[in-house]
Amino acid sequence: MKKAINISLVMSVIMALLFGLVWVSVYQQFQQVRDLISAAIEPVGVIDILVPVFLTSFLFFLFNFYYGYRYPTGSSWLPDWKQLLYNLFMVIVLSLALREIAASMLEDPSKGPLLALILVRNFILSLVALLLAKAYAISEKSKQDELKLLAANNEKMQAEMGALKAQVDPHFLFNSLNSLTGVIRQDQKEAIKFVNHLSQTMRYTLDNREAQLVTLQEELGYLQSYEYMMQIRFGDGFVVLKAIDESTMGRKLPQFALQLLVENAIKHNRVSMKSPLEIKISLEEDRLTVTNNLQPKASVPKGYGFGLANLSKRYELLDMPALVIEKTETEFSVTLSLK
Repeated sequence: MKKAINISLVMSVIMALLFGLVWVSVYQQFQQVRDLISAAIEPVGVIDILVPVFLTSFLFFLFNFYYGYRYPTGSSWLPDWKQLLYNLFMVIVLSLALREIAASMLEDPSKGPLLALILVRNFILSLVALLLAKAYAISEKSKQDELKLLAANNEKMQAEMGALKAQVDPHFLFNSLNSLTGVIRQDQKEAIKFVNHLSQTMRYTLDNREAQLVTLQEELGYLQSYEYMMQIRFGDGFVVLKAIDESTMGRKLPQFALQLLVENAIKHNRVSMKSPLEIKISLEEDRLTVTNNLQPKASVPKGYGFGLANLSKRYELLDMPALVIEKTETEFSVTLSLK
């Protein structure tokens, strides 16, 4: 309601000034108008116009704003019949009141402002107030509808993102436990270190469960533990090279983005001492590129096709530029945008 009062005051001042300027312009430019006014009514000054116009405008605006708030009519421009009747009633009552007040202040009451002129003026003010209040009501409803739509879309996005992240967690854990089984058979001390790094990665997952975007520094820290586990598993057959400026560590990207791309490279390529898998992570401006040499496996187990699709869908939900995927005879690369 406070907002409606403020708008009513501003609009009333504007209407009073407009009517005052029109009155001065007409009175000064047309001799016939001056003669008619002088003969029919007492000479009227600018202040005599401004004050009643301001007061009546304020009442019309305030009423119509309040009526629109109390009885919303949706997005239709047509006011209901009650609102029209109330405005007409106010025009007549206020016009009669203003005419009597003006006449009582003059020595010759018969020379007061003509009632017809006051009625026309107040009718115009009422119509302007009604239309502007209606436009304001429609605009506010449109904003509210847009906010509701954004809230609904946001809730949907959060649900979909949660489902996608939930898809990553068990998949990663399954692969890690498979790796741990092999390490335990070879070296129990290394197995303990492996478990420690695995616990760090799971803590990262839990600590950022609600986050959609994480800093590059956080993601690289998580990737470091994942690298360690893969190096325990593959030895010198797995190599990760990074070329990233320290000043960009505050930029953001979807959680698990780098791990998914590295894991995707391991899934689809041979990894061995004789044929090392080399993964390069480089940053240029606001784009991060993950590249690996191509040495495709003869076959990929079922269930290994969701990585890039998962990441692409998350970028789409976050309204970020899509992944750029490039493949040559020797290399495969995926470029991510950063915020």
